Amino acid sequence: MIKTRILGDRDWPLLRDIRLQALKDSPHALVGCYAREVSHGEGQWRQRLRDCTWLAAFEPDPGGRPVGVIAMEWDTRAATECHIGSLWVTPGLRLRGIRILLVDAILELIAREGARSVSLWVLDGNASARALYERKQFKATGERQRAPGRSHDIEERMRRRLL
Repeated sequence: MIKTRILGDRDWPLLRDIRLQALKDSPHALVGCYAREVSHGEGQWRQRLRDCTWLAAFEPDPGGRPVGVIAMEWDTRAATECHIGSLWVTPGLRLRGIRILLVDAILELIAREGARSVSLWVLDGNASARALYERKQFKATGERQRAPGRSHDIEERMRRRLL
């Protein structure tokens, strides 16, 4: 059975490896740039772990490798809202419920921490992600923007109330 856990400061190499793997595999679905992030040093990866809560999914065997990741951070404009993003699962293990496991786990964590709502941005054309979030009761807000660092891509905000 796949296990999840929050990544801590010492896990920066693990975050680096899974994030870079995600950017190489799915540049069309994630905001970020492999060429830029591959040059980040230890300090930048540790800062990323401080800025967001990263939850990883691991194979069940002892010392199991990471097979998925998701991140959450508090919205700086609304103290009761969290933002999630960077959801990714290793290609060979997709469609096995790991995305759902990660989303459920992060939503549970967010609710425990007292958030009243959670939002995310979905890139236009990412039908798989949109369908997943709709199944998890996220609703499109109508807010649209250019994806950060991607001048040609548009994303839409989705939100879900927790209380």
